[in-house]
Amino acid sequence: MYKTSMGCVRVCLVTAIVALAACSGDSAGPDAKTFMDAPPNYDWSCMGNTAPTTATDSVTVSGIVQEIYSKDGTPSVRPIPDALLLACSVSATCDGTTNDGITTSAADGTFSVGPHPIGGVPYDSYMLVSREGFDRTTYLYPASPLIADNTGVKIPIMQNAFIAQLNALGISQAANKSIVGLQLVDCMEEPITDSANVQLSIKVDGVDVTGFGTSIINAGQFSADFAGDWFIINVPEGTTEVGATWNGKPLRPRTITTIHGTTSETKLRPGF
Repeated sequence: MYKTSMGCVRVCLVTAIVALAACSGDSAGPDAKTFMDAPPNYDWSCMGNTAPTTATDSVTVSGIVQEIYSKDGTPSVRPIPDALLLACSVSATCDGTTNDGITTSAADGTFSVGPHPIGGVPYDSYMLVSREGFDRTTYLYPASPLIADNTGVKIPIMQNAFIAQLNALGISQAANKSIVGLQLVDCMEEPITDSANVQLSIKVDGVDVTGFGTSIINAGQFSADFAGDWFIINVPEGTTEVGATWNGKPLRPRTITTIHGTTSETKLRPGF
């Protein structure tokens, strides 16, 4: 299926992926930009603000599902149709028959689920995204419980073949562990792309696992679509708290669930 030979494919993938993978929790990859003067002026005005206690009567979640795959040996992204999406409450069972909303992505990858009644209180939820036989099942957690419609949601999912190629190239994703995806933004939802000043942390069931068998990939170097995004390989399954700092300033940590053989994604921002 490749236009180049497998030898070239391996070289391209090594150049584009392995060189971007920072091991032992080193989040500043070899191509990370160093700011000789002042760092970017990100908005931190929401840091430490109070969690909301009220919400709209119902919420709708909408956006696009995008697949990470290998194109001629280079990591690429594209919108994908026919992905199954379930809207789920963190406090209830969620499957094909019990959920808060269900849909499939359109030909251009877009989707909309809702409106779902939430009774005027924040809705702690996630999206379960699957495309059986093609892509890795993915759980997407918003940065905090929803209090209104959540639009423009971007859900990157990894093609199974892409993960297999990572394994073949020595970036080994264990079958009994999870992948965590993080999107880092400021209070104005601007991506935090200054990777040289980003530090990530991961605690599973209260134990810090950052660097203990995990590898960190700056996904923003796959495509400009994923600026400010990171993937952490080989995270144990369990109750997982993910956190980050930029230039020493903390983003609000988020607790998610990691499950073996799947990917769990969330957004981190300075406050609610």
